[in-house]
Amino acid sequence: MADATVQLEKQDGAQGKDLVSCVKDKARAGAPAGTCVWSPSSDALKLALVLRPAVKMGDYHALPFVAAMGAVDALRSLGKAHEVGIRWPSDLVSGAPDFDSELACITVSAGAGEGGMFAVVGLSVSREPLE
Repeated sequence: MADATVQLEKQDGAQGKDLVSCVKDKARAGAPAGTCVWSPSSDALKLALVLRPAVKMGDYHALPFVAAMGAVDALRSLGKAHEVGIRWPSDLVSGAPDFDSELACITVSAGAGEGGMFAVVGLSVSREPLE
């Protein structure tokens, strides 16, 4: 799989559509892998990233869990992995040992368009302070 350059853009309003739906429209129109849109709100920081994995569409069902594992790996590189866990199927939680505080929610929406098959990974990171 080729390395993708992340192209980051901010979107303040989705005009009635959620961020993942907006980015899914971009992917359907041919946006390359690595296209990432973020949007702040009062309760969460939301991101949506276009992926074009070289796997069969039937294998896309594993992407939410793979994305959650990737987020934990990123936190591990910051020395924070022991403080977070994954709640099935793909939410990031904190508050060891019970892991009862939701840190982030991960969603995946897939489709096909001008650039071929794609998946849009949505990440909504809670802005509430963790205890």
